[in-house]
Amino acid sequence: MLAAAGAAGARSVLERGEKVGLVRSDVVLPSGKNGPEFADEARAPHPDLPIIVMSGYPVEAATRNGFLGSDQVPLSKPFQMEQLAEALREALGCRPFPRFGLRAENLAGC
Repeated sequence: MLAAAGAAGARSVLERGEKVGLVRSDVVLPSGKNGPEFADEARAPHPDLPIIVMSGYPVEAATRNGFLGSDQVPLSKPFQMEQLAEALREALGCRPFPRFGLRAENLAGC
C-alpha cells in the first residue's frame, strides 16, 4: 500500500512508475483538484486503473454535482470494513490486474 498527501503526492507516485493496482481518493482534496479530476489524470496513462472515490456526500448528490464519475466506485463516509471490502470487489470486478501486481483471488469472497 502506498500513501500520498493530496493529488500532487499521488501524481508523483504514479510518475515514479510504482505498481498501483487501485486508487482510493476522497472527493475533496487539499490541492485544489477534486477526486474525479485526479482520477481522470491518473487514468490518462493507466486507463484500466480502478478508482474508489470516498465522500461524505450522498452518492446521488455527488453524482449530480459531478463529484463522482460513472466509472468510479463510490464509498460513503463513514464506512465499515465490510463496505470497504465491497467497494474493492466492485472496483476490481473480482478479476485479476496482473499489470498492476494485484490479483482478485487475494480478496476473500470474490
